[in-house]
Amino acid sequence: MVVTDINACVVSSTPFQILPFTGVSIDTTFMIKTKENCNLSNGSIAGISVSGGTPTYTYLWNNNSSYNTLNLNNIPSGNYILQVTDQAGCIASLNLVLGENPGSTINDVNLQIVQPSCLALGSISGLQANGNGSYVYNWSPNNANTIDLNNLSAGSYSLNVTDGLGCTVSYGPIVLNQPVGPNADFSVNPADPDVNQLVNFTNTSTGKHCLTRMGN
Repeated sequence: MVVTDINACVVSSTPFQILPFTGVSIDTTFMIKTKENCNLSNGSIAGISVSGGTPTYTYLWNNNSSYNTLNLNNIPSGNYILQVTDQAGCIASLNLVLGENPGSTINDVNLQIVQPSCLALGSISGLQANGNGSYVYNWSPNNANTIDLNNLSAGSYSLNVTDGLGCTVSYGPIVLNQPVGPNADFSVNPADPDVNQLVNFTNTSTGKHCLTRMGN
């Protein structure tokens, strides 16, 4: 630049360059999104970087003042909008979606319950866990660690299944009833028969019962 005054004096400066202004830029090259597992609000967004504009920057997610950092932790799945504002008031935005890994489920279509009887203990079988294997099974109150149970006495049984993501799903209670023994009741007519008199014998017993032959 050259400046000349009214006396024809001249002064000049060395050349200078006006650089183009670069606004705020959001870079997602190294962004890592961790999905939420089984409705536990344990998702996260990390690895975003910001450049350009006039540092320093302020961050705002979803117009929620609680979300005011560039990285987010312990968040649920859903839609997220990041707004970055520099000191000059310039704004850049980013829209993204955080997914979810749903929890496992227990399918009882093939459930079979065998009630205990006076001759045998009960059992529970046929339940199936679906979702994020591998699975850890825990029954209460007996702390069994298999999905099928055998040799069960009467009681109330509940199953907890923990999958490979740490999600837990429950099933039950399943009630096994106390077996009801037979009630033996017989009548004869006449009540006091004579020798060689025909006697009518009537079995009025109730309940499930077994007949055991004694003697020859």
